[in-house]
Amino acid sequence: MDFQLLQAKIKAAAMDAFERVRNQYPGQSFCGYALYSDADAITVCPAVNSTDNLNNMIAGDPEDASYYRWSPGEWDHEFEGAEYFAEISNLLFNEAKGMKPVESVRNFKSVAWQRLIR
Repeated sequence: MDFQLLQAKIKAAAMDAFERVRNQYPGQSFCGYALYSDADAITVCPAVNSTDNLNNMIAGDPEDASYYRWSPGEWDHEFEGAEYFAEISNLLFNEAKGMKPVESVRNFKSVAWQRLIR
């Protein structure tokens, strides 16, 4: 797999997804942007959090402020713009599907994310 190409596709998809959310909610102030994956490293999904949502979540449960700040699953625009990542997720799925030994899949997941987060 060409990880440089994959990284470029992810960057472009992220920029498009985040821009879409900003344009769709022009009155909101945003404080968090994230990409996350499933346990098998075969999907990439975006998440965006608004300052209002973060403040409301923290007000309701101040002891878990760090959790709400860093957990994209709690963000108010989680998965919005995911359609920009469809091709990427298909590429990752097909790459993993073609691997037969379980060890090859484990190695792929490890190597893929180490290379992408650089």
